[in-house]
Amino acid sequence: MKNILTLLFLTISTALFSLTTPIKGAILDAKVELLPAVPSGTDARIIQPGSPIIVSVKITNSGVDYNEQGYFFVRFTYPNPLARQAKSELFITEKVSLPKIAPGKEAFIAFATTQQSPSLFDFIRQDYGMRQYQAVAVIDNKEFLIGNATITFSAYYYAGPHHELPTEVPAAVEEKKPEIPLG
Repeated sequence: MKNILTLLFLTISTALFSLTTPIKGAILDAKVELLPAVPSGTDARIIQPGSPIIVSVKITNSGVDYNEQGYFFVRFTYPNPLARQAKSELFITEKVSLPKIAPGKEAFIAFATTQQSPSLFDFIRQDYGMRQYQAVAVIDNKEFLIGNATITFSAYYYAGPHHELPTEVPAAVEEKKPEIPLG
C-alpha cells in the first residue's frame, strides 16, 4: 500500500511540475483557410466544384521566443504514412518567406497561386477526401508540419476541419545589449 501511495504521489508531482514548467523556444501553429476565389451565394465560404480556391494561413507563435526565419508553403497531399505514395502531392503553393513572429503574435499569409477545385468525379477518383492541405515551415532545411485542413463535399465543397499543430521550431538568438549601470 505504501508503494502505491508513493507511486501515486510521484505521478501527481510529475504531472503538476510539467504543467508549471514554462515552455521554452518558439512554438508555431497554423490555421489553413480555404476560400473561393470568386464568392457565390450568401455564404462566402462555399466553394463551387471546379472553381478556383484561395489558400491563406494564419500562423501563431505560442512560444516564448521569436522563431528563426525560413520559408513557408502549403501542399495538398496525403498525410503520413501515405505521403510517400506516388502522385500523393497534387498541389503546392509558392514558397514565401517565413517572418520572425514575436511570442504571442500572429502573421497572415495569403498565397497568390490558386488551386482549381475538383469535380465530384475527380474528388472521388483522386481521393481528395483523404488528402489534406498541410502548412509547412522550413527552417534550417528541416520541414515542420504546423497545421492542416481538408475539404469535404456535400452538394458543394466547403473547408473541412482544420488542425493547428503547435510545433517547436528553432528560436532566434537575441542579441543582448550591454547593460549600463545606474548611479
